[in-house]
Parts: sequence; structure tokens; C-alpha cells
Amino acid sequence: MEAVFSRGESILQAGERGIKRLYTEADEFCVRLQRQPQTHLELQSAIANEGWERLKGAREAYRLREKRAYCDAGDRTTFWEGVSLAWAHKWGLGRVQEVIIGGDGAS
Repeated sequence: MEAVFSRGESILQAGERGIKRLYTEADEFCVRLQRQPQTHLELQSAIANEGWERLKGAREAYRLREKRAYCDAGDRTTFWEGVSLAWAHKWGLGRVQEVIIGGDGAS
């Protein structure tokens, strides 16, 4: 991450998939720790996908297309940097026309 975000180096193995929309959602949750000075660890997680499709033969069942997940226990800034790099390996983010963001309180 430091090479890209601090030194401005290009992303190695950038994604080739050019898509119109990228759907994303992020959230955080706590994991209780045992036998540690800290009582819990806060994790941030995110998922991205290219939309959904109806399962064949199913009346109301769908699946996400080309989904990717990312999870980190660092601070929020490094979390979003990590998300960006992870997804940049799958999708050509510079060619995505629209990003749909979901999460708590998103309209």
C-alpha cells in the first residue's frame, strides 16, 4: 500500500475488467478477545460485486456476480486503501462509470 499511496507507484497487476457499475457495501463489527488486555477487536469489512442474477429454476433466488470481500483490523484510512488495492486487482477502477455504495443508513 505504501508504494501506491505514499510513493505514487502504479498498481502491479491492475484489473482488466471494465464494468459499468460496481456495487459496494462496508461495515464494522467487534470480535471478543479472550485472555488479552483488550476486550475486543474492531474489524472492518467490505464486499464488492458486479450486480446479481436470478438462479436458473429458482423463483426468487439470486446470486451476486463476481463478488470480492475484504477485511482488515487496521484504522479506517488504511482499510479503504487496502479495499481500493484489492479491488483494483480485479476491476479496472478507472473505467468504472458508477459506484453504488450501501451500508448502515445508506439510502
